[in-house]
Amino acid sequence: MPAPNDWKSAAVAITPGFEVEGDPYQGVSGDFDGMGISCGALQWNIGSKSLQPIVIAVGKPKVAAAMPQLGQEMWTPATPQCRKG
Repeated sequence: MPAPNDWKSAAVAITPGFEVEGDPYQGVSGDFDGMGISCGALQWNIGSKSLQPIVIAVGKPKVAAAMPQLGQEMWTPATPQCRKG
C-alpha cells in the first residue's frame, strides 16, 4: 500500500529539520559526518553517491555558472562521466 501524499509531505518537512536550518531545499551541510558536502531537503551527499545524479542532471555549465569558485569541485567527484565534459 503506497503512503498517502500527506505522509510524504510531512516526512519531507520533518527530515531536513535534523540537518539544516531555514529552507530545507537550500540547506547545505559540511563534511561533519564524513560523507562530504550534503545538500537539499534530504541531504543528498557525495559519500553515499546520492548527490552525483543531481549534479549530472543539472549539467556542468549550470553548476559552473551557479558556483564559479567551487563548481569544478562539485563536478569532479560526481562520476567519471562528468569529467568528460
